[in-house]
Amino acid sequence: MRVDLFAVDEIVLAFETDDRLDLAIEVSEECLGFRELFTPLERKLGIAPGWYNNVMSPAFATNYRVIFERSDGGDGS
Repeated sequence: MRVDLFAVDEIVLAFETDDRLDLAIEVSEECLGFRELFTPLERKLGIAPGWYNNVMSPAFATNYRVIFERSDGGDGS
């Protein structure tokens, strides 16, 4: 998601569990190691390499995008 902070934007990755746990972990682009997440997200989860650029547009607009959704029911099988 992209969050409009008036003078700057902030891109945040939100990792959510299933609805039963109602848990989310958010990682801001301001966090140390944010860009180091790109390769594992792309290699392990098959996320398209252009995801970051897609989230960046349009500028200064909240832009929610689902870049990965588990389709196996969440049990890892």
